[in-house]
Amino acid sequence: MNDDDFRDACSILVLPALIQAYAVMGVKLDLEELCDGALQYAAKLAELRNKEPEIEMGIVAAKTRRKKND
Repeated sequence: MNDDDFRDACSILVLPALIQAYAVMGVKLDLEELCDGALQYAAKLAELRNKEPEIEMGIVAAKTRRKKND
């Protein structure tokens, strides 16, 4: 799935949530504003998806678990 397809799929999923949120708040927006908002959220999701993971630094202690022999 390329970035445009991912953005479009996310915007389809975000749109009903935006409609419900604005309805609960009593705000009326036209369809163009709702679609723009959904695309903005979807673009941010795509940006986060493509973000390089941060390198974790520090001391990490790992303790292995061993079975006790009865």
